[in-house]
Amino acid sequence: MQRSNSGSTVAVYLLALLAVAAFFALSFYLPAGAQPDRIPLLLLLPVIASAVLGGPGPGLAATLAAVAATAYSGLFGGTDFDALPVALLLGNGLLASLSGAIRQRLQRRLRGASQAAAFEQAAVGMALLDSDGRFLQSNRRFCEMAGYRSAELNGRTCAEITHPDDDPLSRREFDDLLAGTIAAYAAEKRLVDTAGHERWSQWTVSVVRQTGDMPACFLAVVEDIQDRKRADNVSQESERTLRDTQQLAGIGNWCWNFETGEIVWSEALYRIFGRDPQQGAANSDEVRNYFTAESWQRLAAAVDKCRSDMESYQCDVEIVGGDGQRRWLIARGEALRSAGGEIVGLHGMMQDITARKLAEMALQQSEQRFRRLFQDAPIALAYVAGNGDLVDANARFFETFGYNLSEVPSLDAWWPLAYPDPDYRRRVMQAWGAALAKPPPAAATSSRPNTG
Repeated sequence: MQRSNSGSTVAVYLLALLAVAAFFALSFYLPAGAQPDRIPLLLLLPVIASAVLGGPGPGLAATLAAVAATAYSGLFGGTDFDALPVALLLGNGLLASLSGAIRQRLQRRLRGASQAAAFEQAAVGMALLDSDGRFLQSNRRFCEMAGYRSAELNGRTCAEITHPDDDPLSRREFDDLLAGTIAAYAAEKRLVDTAGHERWSQWTVSVVRQTGDMPACFLAVVEDIQDRKRADNVSQESERTLRDTQQLAGIGNWCWNFETGEIVWSEALYRIFGRDPQQGAANSDEVRNYFTAESWQRLAAAVDKCRSDMESYQCDVEIVGGDGQRRWLIARGEALRSAGGEIVGLHGMMQDITARKLAEMALQQSEQRFRRLFQDAPIALAYVAGNGDLVDANARFFETFGYNLSEVPSLDAWWPLAYPDPDYRRRVMQAWGAALAKPPPAAATSSRPNTG
């Protein structure tokens, strides 16, 4: 960087001298009688241009070169030497150079003031660090984030205000920045203030190359990401809660993007299908292999209808997972629509209902066994609801008593038909009621009322 700056300075000086030389050569093409008077005026142009554009140094160099050329022309040009034009040229050159110096100094001061104001009033934290990571200067926003005053930060290292679990800037990072191995260093760190409070921040550190006598230092731009980190933590906690809930409920969700062809499964869905997450979500050709033929036919029809009519669906399906386990699922899905109302994909969920389905099947089998026993019993049996309605009766009942359900729809219709004698019917009904009201013996498995 120093070599580059030095090379640029030398080039400016050379351009200033070449400009004077060019205009001096041009003076030889002036009419013979006009040369002594016009040369100082002609050479004043590159002098002023060098002072204005190059600064006081090139301006002085151009002035001295122009004076020397004018003096040479007067002394050795065959005319009488007049010192007044040379003095005027020298005076104007010095004034132009002085004006350029004043202008450059004002520009530097204005630029420095603007940079200082921008540094101090920046909406993000900014700090200057030396090569040991010590603070040289900090703006107002960084002091607010760090919880220190600027005077308290000066001389402290980054490690002193950084959480011990977060890596502070090390000498290696500073050396890499100085060497140009890395253009910038970025990291998330927790700042710890004097009260021990923590605040998450995003650091971006770059090198400020030395200019003139200024040693190399480092500029750290620090953003407050406390709110973002808090939102990330809430989001991660929500995702963790959702995963736990899905695992407990046996629910997995999926999404199918028609435009990209991408299919996404949740973690729980991989567990339900017994599929290794490393394999990725199953495509339509792979996923059908998990379903029984009947279930896949039912599900495929529901999906096709959803794609054509945008009608959501729900159906029970049976699968054989990658782990060989048979499972029953509730499959639900609905269409995803674009802003224009066109279908762009499907999404939905699947819930493992194997336990419920097995319980329903076991209950159904139990009911079937009970009905066979009920119907095939060698004695007359009837099933009466709590309100007295006759729900069902076996074949032996109809054979024994000769009535059908339409003739004896309830106990109220049964009593007069079975016991026509009122007195006898009353005694039987009393015995029946007493038998129902009396708790059965502990060892007994059934009881029959004495109907007389």
